[in-house]
Amino acid sequence: MGLDISVKRIQKKSEDQDSYLSLVDDSGNYENDFPEWTKAFEQDQTESWFDWQKYKEQTGIDLDQCDWHGEEYSKRGCFMTVSPKGVECTDETRIEIDLEKVPTYEKALKVLFYSEVGYQRRGLNGKFYEDYEAGKIGYFVWTKAELERYKQDYCDEPYEYVYPNGEKSGEMVYPTESFQKNIIDNFVEGRDCVTFDW
Repeated sequence: MGLDISVKRIQKKSEDQDSYLSLVDDSGNYENDFPEWTKAFEQDQTESWFDWQKYKEQTGIDLDQCDWHGEEYSKRGCFMTVSPKGVECTDETRIEIDLEKVPTYEKALKVLFYSEVGYQRRGLNGKFYEDYEAGKIGYFVWTKAELERYKQDYCDEPYEYVYPNGEKSGEMVYPTESFQKNIIDNFVEGRDCVTFDW
């Protein structure tokens, strides 16, 4: 796993486009705390959501009374692992939920469709992760000035690329220049946002 930095151009949905940002909170309630200009691009989209209330009625398992421990997607299927809230997850307390067996319902949402217009993998330093975990910065960046600050504060110093086997490549990597070329130069303020995933 590594850091993925994407420049996302907010736009109305086109035929070949299905990527979007949901404008809902964790409970499914409408929430758009993005810049005002994004409201003109809001569209309706329907998603299938898990019906955890119906699942509770069918199985007696109440997710509100459980701690989440992860999901597994494999040939075996899609499974979520939980345990009773506050109880250590052991072989005896572990509850595995087959997500294929959880009832679903259709939920109408407001969304923002986008196209990816810039991308970079890695290149930010440890201070970026520290500030993110401390809540000093967020998942979205909406201004060029903030991206310039990210370039100054969070881009790694130049370094020699090392192959996965540990062998040095002899090729230098310049994260500041890469961030400028891949992210800032592709960003248009008032049309785009930048996101950070890892």
